Amino acid sequence: MSLNDILIGVAVGVTSTVIATGITFYVKDYLSERAKFGKFKAKLEQIAGKNAEVLIPSIGLVKVLDINKQGIVVESQLCKTFIPMDKVMQTEISLPVQNFNEISKQIALKNMKESLDLLFPPLMDKLKEVMVAEFLDNKSELNAVVALQVKTQLQDRPMDRTPTFKEIIDHADKKGKAEKSNSST
Repeated sequence: MSLNDILIGVAVGVTSTVIATGITFYVKDYLSERAKFGKFKAKLEQIAGKNAEVLIPSIGLVKVLDINKQGIVVESQLCKTFIPMDKVMQTEISLPVQNFNEISKQIALKNMKESLDLLFPPLMDKLKEVMVAEFLDNKSELNAVVALQVKTQLQDRPMDRTPTFKEIIDHADKKGKAEKSNSST
């Protein structure tokens, strides 16, 4: 055996080792990804399946159209979306309850009522402050209207004294509530 034969043998051995290692890692990665996709697809089809409606946080309620190695295709009322498999593996996918739309509307309504309940008391206080400021301003239209109503009320039922602003507001509130209760019945 000559030196060339030895060098050729070593070169062939190194080359085949490098190629075999590369192929081994490629096949291992390919089989790992395939098994990962197989598990995902089986789980998704077991839970929801094709044409099922699922809830994806970034998109909302969608219908699953296709599941493949590249990703999934979903469709909502607004658009058709392709989600790559890497992103699908990081995304929470929920199967909504049967009456999801009704329940979500009830929750939204409840949240809106709570928000309005938190908003209106400060808003009404601020509105009362503005009305008092307007009433105390002799040049405002509100002052003129309230003064006319006070004069009209005093003419309708005379009093020994001039009513306070609080009494006038309370009377107006009672009158408004009475009108509302009469109109609702």
